[in-house]
Amino acid sequence: LLEQCKFSDCRHDLDKGCAVRLAAETGDISMQRYQRFLKLRAKMPTL
Repeated sequence: LLEQCKFSDCRHDLDKGCAVRLAAETGDISMQRYQRFLKLRAKMPTL
């Protein structure tokens, strides 16, 4: 899915063209899994 995102630096949250977010919205991946990913990413320090 990552290679299907519109941008190489896609954050997979609000970016238009995000294949990961779309997969969660359409049920191709679990919404719970996607939400856990967002939660973990929010806890990571920005580099």
